[in-house]
This record gives sequence, structure tokens and C-alpha cells, in this order.
Amino acid sequence: MKIWKSVLLLTLLWSSSVAPAEIHVHYINVGQADSILLEFDKAAIVIDAGGESSGDNRDREHLIHYLNKFFATRRICTERC
Repeated sequence: MKIWKSVLLLTLLWSSSVAPAEIHVHYINVGQADSILLEFDKAAIVIDAGGESSGDNRDREHLIHYLNKFFATRRICTERC
């Protein structure tokens, strides 16, 4: 599973035709799998493959808490950074 995440990340970075951007990658443990948060200067992308529903919302709540904390502290770049 980690291999496809790395391949996806490298593909996104190499296929970009715009000026190079700084990127931060967050691997978020959500139980059965990981979610990936790609953070760019002016955007953020969440990749979550989902998983089986176990009836326990602990992992879901962990992801929501992580994303809420991330966006609450994120500095938004509105002009050239």
C-alpha cells in the first residue's frame, strides 16, 4: 500500500507543468488504511481510499479532528508567496 502512495506522489510531482511548488505530505493513520494530505502553497488535496465500515467512528473522528486542526492553523497564500 505504501508503494502506490509513493508512486502517486511522484507522478503528481513529475507531471506538473507549472513552476515547482513546495509540497508537504501528511500521512494520517485512519485505522485500516492511511489518508494522505498533500499541502501546497495555494491548495490542499486529501486522498482517502476509504475502508470497510466497522460501526466504530473512532478513525473517522480522528481524520476529521486532524483536518479541522490543519485548516484552522493553515496560512492561506492569496498572492505570490
